[in-house]
Amino acid sequence: MRNDPVEIIPPYEERGYQPPVSGVLGSRLLAYCVDLLVIGLLVVFYGFLASFLGFFTFGLTWFFIPIMVPLVALFYNGFTLSGPYRATWGMRLVGIEMRMRNGERVNFLVAAVHAVMFYMLNYCFTPMILLFGLLRSDRRLAHDLLTDTIITRTIRFVL
Repeated sequence: MRNDPVEIIPPYEERGYQPPVSGVLGSRLLAYCVDLLVIGLLVVFYGFLASFLGFFTFGLTWFFIPIMVPLVALFYNGFTLSGPYRATWGMRLVGIEMRMRNGERVNFLVAAVHAVMFYMLNYCFTPMILLFGLLRSDRRLAHDLLTDTIITRTIRFVL
């Protein structure tokens, strides 16, 4: 067994590269609105599915209905942000993507934690999380800093 050293990729700032972040905050706001619509439609679909399957499972799936919204939001953000486009459907629509600060792809756990922190911080400090991004040159919000991620512009607009 070989013990090759693991290559550690330094963050953008240490490599002298500034990622494209102009206009990201406004795009994030629009992407959030689109994602709320998508999550709402998914919740309605899975709510009807759980209600219908409840008749065949003697009501067991009805226990999932109260936690349907957080589960759908968590898995939606986790799977889409860790997917091949590194963006939710709303983010893909406005042309932004999420990466780790060193440029690597975000894995499912980081994406899910990012979503949980976003919803928690948004619930507690709604206007302040956007003001936090206005004060930083890289436009990172508090939950981006805590999960070591960055939202950048993409060249492609893919739905």
